[in-house]
Amino acid sequence: MFNQALGFLKKMSGNAADEGIEEEEGSGSAGPSGGQPGHHNVIPIDMEMGYDGNGQDWDGEEYMDDDTFQNAGDEMAGWSHMHDRPSLPDLGAAAGLFKESLADSLAVATPAQLSFTVDNPNLDLDAFISPYTGMIKTLRLQHIAKHCPQLRVEALKIALKNIVAASQATGMYTKLYEELSAAIQSGLKGEDGDATLPPFDETWVKETKRNHDAKMEKLEHDLKNYKANSIKESIRRGHDEIAYHYLAGGDAASALRSFNNSRDYAEGPKEQAQLLANRLRACVYMQHFQNPIQLTDQMRELESSLERANAAAVKEAKAKDKENNGNVFIANAVVATDKGLEQSWNLVRACMAVYRMSSGSYKDAADLFTSLVPEACDFPMVIVGRDIAVYGTLCALAAYDRQTLKDKVINNKNFKSFLENAPEIRNLIENFHKSKFRQFLQAFEEQRNTLLLDLLFASHVEPVFRLIRQRGIVEYFRCYASVTLAEMAQEFRYTVAELQEELVKMILGNQLPARIDSLQQVLNRDTPNTFLETASKIQHDLSVLQNNLHFCLLRSTLMRADVQVKSPKEEGFMPGFYG
Repeated sequence: MFNQALGFLKKMSGNAADEGIEEEEGSGSAGPSGGQPGHHNVIPIDMEMGYDGNGQDWDGEEYMDDDTFQNAGDEMAGWSHMHDRPSLPDLGAAAGLFKESLADSLAVATPAQLSFTVDNPNLDLDAFISPYTGMIKTLRLQHIAKHCPQLRVEALKIALKNIVAASQATGMYTKLYEELSAAIQSGLKGEDGDATLPPFDETWVKETKRNHDAKMEKLEHDLKNYKANSIKESIRRGHDEIAYHYLAGGDAASALRSFNNSRDYAEGPKEQAQLLANRLRACVYMQHFQNPIQLTDQMRELESSLERANAAAVKEAKAKDKENNGNVFIANAVVATDKGLEQSWNLVRACMAVYRMSSGSYKDAADLFTSLVPEACDFPMVIVGRDIAVYGTLCALAAYDRQTLKDKVINNKNFKSFLENAPEIRNLIENFHKSKFRQFLQAFEEQRNTLLLDLLFASHVEPVFRLIRQRGIVEYFRCYASVTLAEMAQEFRYTVAELQEELVKMILGNQLPARIDSLQQVLNRDTPNTFLETASKIQHDLSVLQNNLHFCLLRSTLMRADVQVKSPKEEGFMPGFYG
């Protein structure tokens, strides 16, 4: 749909150029993006640009944020009326196609677009948040406070304590304190009915800000000295130290910029893995993955370099470690022998899995989550084992067929270790695999509020639930030639009307080979007409047989008549010349 609209636009633009329509400088109003009069600005796509979370990239140019992008169709439709262009009357149609395709591509809401309230949380806040540390802990508490009024006061109090104890984010401290003050003034109370507003620690704010600025100045001075000495490793460490200092101050966007600056100085696989892990970590904090194609390519390049290093290690082992009557003892792979490299590589894969999930690519996300190794996945500053179990299981249920689910999740020894941290999720997958769909859906509903209060999964609760229920319908109907809609609706917690609407969508989307008998309220399997298929196959085989017989008879006749056809080369002609 998007390509169709884009082709329409190109065609219209070409027609306009053929008719000699030109822009006159200074003759019209500013373009839609506020550029020079009489011209429409083109926002460049720079793979090296960064995003600071405030609508500006790092080079000071205006980027196209989500809201602007959603309104692009309206803007494009409006361009046809600018400068009195009568030759572009149908541009709104292309804009409509563009907006339709855009709506389809934005099926998963971004965190900033989420608007919901959890009124009855079945969540132990202390137990839920205790595994996390650093900025991710504060961000998760902020998400809970935003969407759950009952836990708002308590979540903000814990967040303020975490900032004072483990960071230098004075700006975030001030912002959350104002939110806490407003919540208490509105009548909300904390745990055990406590409505006391803690005092604002102004002394901590001033001293921390002063110390933070002083250390930043020192780090920048050290980096200048490193650059003067032209020592790559020192320059890389200098950029990383500045980035870590930005993270301590709660500025993930500036940290990402500093990590990007150290790319040219990361040479070995270990340094490249650490760099990519840090960049992805900052992207998780921002909930905005800058240049995802570039990040994916770098992950593949890193994986290739690790494979080459592993192959070299195996070759060396074959040459040196011959034992047990000539049997070869192969040394451990490079990733397995270097704990730092192994941890960085697993963090890269974990963060990339979060990105795949955030973009709606649930199968790719499930592949990455289920391939993680529990011994090297201790990342309380980003993601913990319970998160991997929850995200990996739900993405797998939404994307895998029955056999793949059994192979990659249920029988996966490494992933079973993650599931031990989330027994309720383990029960979910067991019920689904045993076709106990009613129990599965009931258990999922019990976990819905907890999932909605999860910072990284909240926007995927509804789309994942919809995909899982559709997959359950396919598995359920696989065993039946026909089933009543009432029985099926009861199994999947639908009304009959809702189920019928969902079945129509699945049938039209070729997800379910069935037909609905609206009169009898029965779903019948759409079995193919075997007689017609057999007759068509026989007719095709007969046609092939006739052609083969014709060729055989023709060849036999030519041989009996002693007819020979010589190639042009044998006659002395030039190749390709017959006259």
